[in-house]
Amino acid sequence: MLVELKKSDPASENSKRCLVIEKDLKFHYAEKPYKTMSTKVRIPTPLRKLTNNEELVEISAATVGEAIAELQTRYPGIQERLVDESGEIRRFVNVYVNEEDIRFLQNKDTPLNDNDEISIIPAIAGG
Repeated sequence: MLVELKKSDPASENSKRCLVIEKDLKFHYAEKPYKTMSTKVRIPTPLRKLTNNEELVEISAATVGEAIAELQTRYPGIQERLVDESGEIRRFVNVYVNEEDIRFLQNKDTPLNDNDEISIIPAIAGG
């Protein structure tokens, strides 16, 4: 369990540490296990049935992979439409961070910054 701390505490929000309380009520300070950044994800029309018709979803994640995992937690079934059995982004799904294709960045390990925007764009075939 993570606990909110006052600014005077040694593990304040300006620190990279937090207070962790274990199940047996023992506690210790540890590195914060996550980043709390606000990132927007643009959901394409074919996937909006999974997001209750939301076009723009706000998440907190440090990487694109974590963003997809958070989307799956909130909207079950969305991850299987974005990644294949090996955990890689499906080849017919294009993912962009601030209009940059993640395939030319670090794929699912692409880091996210506060106020970044992820766009999920399914490839369209035809002629």
